[in-house]
Amino acid sequence: MSDHLSQRSALLSQFKDHLAKARYSSSACARYLAVAGHFLEYLGNQNVPIDAVQPSNVTKYLKRELRRFAQHRGRPPVCIDQWRGSHTGGIHRFLRCVKVQ
Repeated sequence: MSDHLSQRSALLSQFKDHLAKARYSSSACARYLAVAGHFLEYLGNQNVPIDAVQPSNVTKYLKRELRRFAQHRGRPPVCIDQWRGSHTGGIHRFLRCVKVQ
């Protein structure tokens, strides 16, 4: 478990450095890092290594997050496309960053 946590921390740190070098705003960095952290937690719970992530993993994660959103707020997002984009943008940037290395 500590290996998973240390790998997660290292990946998030790498992503944070990437975002800073690319001069993303502090609010964008915070959002992307939060989404990446939740996605990594999901992958860990599913026993999916980062180098084995497939589009289906992202789809399943988004479905889970959408259910959680609706349960927490009692309604779906006002604009599903905007909600999805706020999640997929961070995940795709994160995956590009960590898979390049």
